[in-house]
Amino acid sequence: MALDRAAVDRAATFRRLSPSGIERAGALLGRDFQDVSLFALLVADPVRRAHVVPPLLGSLVRDGVRYGVAEATVGEHAGVAVWLAPGRMAMTPGRMLRTGALTAPVWLG
Repeated sequence: MALDRAAVDRAATFRRLSPSGIERAGALLGRDFQDVSLFALLVADPVRRAHVVPPLLGSLVRDGVRYGVAEATVGEHAGVAVWLAPGRMAMTPGRMLRTGALTAPVWLG
């Protein structure tokens, strides 16, 4: 979960994300997690990584919206959380295609 504490203190109410909130949630997660060592190993150039990680994490949010629960703080997105229930985590090729995860190798190069 990506978290901006000051914004959460102002807007600690979460709501379920709709498909229209996926890109914004992916952008928040991408900004907060783009420097995680795994992403730095996958995409060494920080400028390119800033463009690649948000849509990649957006695909995880899209998966949560479609197959689980994805929530964000009300108002400005200060926090995003995605849950998948036990038994709902199998990543089939069709599911990867529907969520955009199948195209991740293209983004990563």
